Amino acid sequence: IHKTIAKIRENFIWKGTDRDIATPMRSCGLCSLSKPTQNSKFGLLSSEVVERPLEKLFIDYFGPLPRSKSGHKFLLVCVDAFSKLKKPPIQFIWLFPLQSATAQLTANVLRTHLFQHFGIPATIVTDNGTQSMSHLFKRMCFGHGICHVTTSPYYPQPSHAEHFNRNLRSALIAFHAESQTTWDQELPWIQFAFNTTHHESHKAVPFELMFGFSPNNPLANVWK
Repeated sequence: IHKTIAKIRENFIWKGTDRDIATPMRSCGLCSLSKPTQNSKFGLLSSEVVERPLEKLFIDYFGPLPRSKSGHKFLLVCVDAFSKLKKPPIQFIWLFPLQSATAQLTANVLRTHLFQHFGIPATIVTDNGTQSMSHLFKRMCFGHGICHVTTSPYYPQPSHAEHFNRNLRSALIAFHAESQTTWDQELPWIQFAFNTTHHESHKAVPFELMFGFSPNNPLANVWK
């Protein structure tokens, strides 16, 4: 609720703003259904300071999902671990649809859609899945000078990407409650929503911490 209030307050404010927003959200059945459970604490994830964007990137897969009309069944989830003053990472995220969760498709997407536009991360953190442990993925990391780190199978807490996947599931449910075959068409807007939403732990917005300025949005453009 606080994220929605913060987002609306960027452009509008009136007497009773918080109440008028919170009341219908608390009675929204879909919101309650899609809200992730908070059974685990993630304190250990907050102890590391990553001083600049793309110093450390966490990647993970989400799926399988219902096959979309475009043939996609998985998501490649990339989470930047940039943080300040020992706070949790800003969690600037990238979401890429995949037809299958393979090392080849992962390497192609990273090179074409992430490295080319944002730069090459110094470190990539993955689990011990077959994709990330493959010779092809390791060769890609070596060829780009990337340090590839894997999480320990005995470490009980999830990576930043795995943690984010819980919120991603909620967003997909909320966006596509009626249709299960067009989820990939809205991914750019889901990604934009996450990256431009107020981050409670930082009291800031991931996009602003990543790039140093506030992004334009449709409401801001209309009401200028």
